[in-house]
Amino acid sequence: MCKLISADGRSAVKLSDNESEAIGTPSEIERHRRVFGTAGDCECSGGAVRTGNTMLADRELLISIYANFNARKIDAVLVTMHPDVDWPNGMEGGRLHGHKGVREYWTRQWGMIDPHVEPVGFRADGPGKTTVTVHQVVRGLEGNLLVDQMVEHTYLIEDGLIRRIDIGDQSS
Repeated sequence: MCKLISADGRSAVKLSDNESEAIGTPSEIERHRRVFGTAGDCECSGGAVRTGNTMLADRELLISIYANFNARKIDAVLVTMHPDVDWPNGMEGGRLHGHKGVREYWTRQWGMIDPHVEPVGFRADGPGKTTVTVHQVVRGLEGNLLVDQMVEHTYLIEDGLIRRIDIGDQSS
């Protein structure tokens, strides 16, 4: 398998089953292999089976969401969501619905804190469900560390779009 992973249209890492064909720094290659796996893999969990290609497409979608969220590219993230996406309000509680609700929430959130989320693992949890283990670092706008923890984000993906996300700690 050979897979070129890119960000903002620029080549970032080329993964290959042949070590000599992989391109990128060793740490980038290892991180992307850990996140993306290989296309031929099959992941099973809770009786659900998803082929490697479906899981790979979901991983690519989710990786782009995290990268664009961290870069504060709201429109690039919203285009990956269902128009009536069901999104948790992790700061104040409750849930948000639709692109407008998510946009307003993130705009408000980024005016108060500087969150950064880095996916470190993926798990298929049923038809269309993927759980992402995330390293979450939240800083105040002055740069002071507020939160440094592992959390889980469980996504429901329908027709290639994020329909719902739930947040839990790593032990749930």
